[in-house]
Amino acid sequence: LDEPSAGLDAPGLGLLQEWIGEHRERGGSLVLASHVVSELATLTDRLAVLIDGKIACEGPTLEILSAPGKGTLEVEGWHDGLEVRLTDWLREQGAEGLRRIPALRNAIEIYERVRTGDAG
Repeated sequence: LDEPSAGLDAPGLGLLQEWIGEHRERGGSLVLASHVVSELATLTDRLAVLIDGKIACEGPTLEILSAPGKGTLEVEGWHDGLEVRLTDWLREQGAEGLRRIPALRNAIEIYERVRTGDAG
């Protein structure tokens, strides 16, 4: 599939992800070409990076896309007091370059919430 999400709206993206997931569960495989890293991270098990039409590297998707020494911690029930304590503790442990990145809904989540009347 060449840039399969290009031009798709949120319902179309949801259907694409569902179709690829079902195809994978049945043991199928496919070749997907995309410049959308988030799409590659969620839809693929293996990744090959092409440069000038030649494979520059290949391997498990998350292994290739992961940044060594960096990570994201996702927390439910986040509040300011927790942020202060957690940030202080992480700094004591030697963590550097801390920054808070708000969790964002993706287009499919927003569409579903609006469609079901739960857009809050």
